[in-house]
Amino acid sequence: MEQNPNHSAKEKMAREMAPADLKLILLGDSAVGKSKLVERFLLNDYEERTSSTHALTMYRHVTEHNG
Repeated sequence: MEQNPNHSAKEKMAREMAPADLKLILLGDSAVGKSKLVERFLLNDYEERTSSTHALTMYRHVTEHNG
C-alpha cells in the first residue's frame, strides 16, 4: 500500500496545532431539553427534573480527538 506523502505532513501539522476552543449556543423553545442534551453528552448522566433552566448555564469540557 502506497502512503500519501502529504498525509504525514498533515498529521505532523495537526499535532503541532494549538488546542481549539469550541463554543456552542443552543437556542430553542422552553422545556424542549436543551440543557438535558448537553448534560447527557458532557456528564454522561440524566437526572429527570422538571425545573426550568434560568438565563444561562455554562459547561466546560476538555477532550482529545485523534483523527
